[in-house]
Amino acid sequence: MFQEVKKPIRLYEKVADQIENAITRRELKVNERLPSEDELSKAFDVSKRTLREAIRVVEQKGLVELTLNGTYVKEPSTDKLAQNLALLLKRGQVEWRHIYQYRSNLDATIAGLAAENATDKDIAALESMVAEGNYLLEKEPFDWQRYVEADIRIHLKLARMTGNPIYEWILGTFLENMNEYFDAYLDKENNFSRKNWQNMNRLVQAIKDRQPQEAARQAVIHLELGSEYFGGIVEATP
Repeated sequence: MFQEVKKPIRLYEKVADQIENAITRRELKVNERLPSEDELSKAFDVSKRTLREAIRVVEQKGLVELTLNGTYVKEPSTDKLAQNLALLLKRGQVEWRHIYQYRSNLDATIAGLAAENATDKDIAALESMVAEGNYLLEKEPFDWQRYVEADIRIHLKLARMTGNPIYEWILGTFLENMNEYFDAYLDKENNFSRKNWQNMNRLVQAIKDRQPQEAARQAVIHLELGSEYFGGIVEATP
């Protein structure tokens, strides 16, 4: 009897769709400046107000950046995803136990794939990163922030080694949001960091030996070691 009432497409949405399509088809390349407001409004045959609304839509999607010198195409990023996750955390809709559960599976998969796909160049890079962590642990005074940054870099390197950019994007989103909580909850004493980094050495060794299952196991242990210090928010599984 009844038919679905389709929402009419507003003019600025049509303009936004065309700009988005030009970017996704790479007709407009990353860091390229969009034509001026006058040029675009004439090209689309729309008012400047309509054009500005369209640009605002594209900007909200993270595809362009507005500057004093014009509008530029942005490198694709997970900024919006990270912002949404941060809001969910602050509102209590996502708890740390949820993140821990998801990260356990994610990190294990990443480590296993990294072990399967590792090249000699990858392994050399990992060994260099591990050596950096070892150096930081011996240096006095202990630089906690640099240690955390080294830990994040090696995790992102492992994600890149999977050959699947989605793993890097997702893991990067989690790490971006968790970094501010590391400072609040994790034990900053050198003895914790030593235990944590000893495990990282074992993880890298498993990857070097091309042992996916062992690499996955060590990745979960690494996450458990950190979770023990999250102020009781997450309990590690033995």
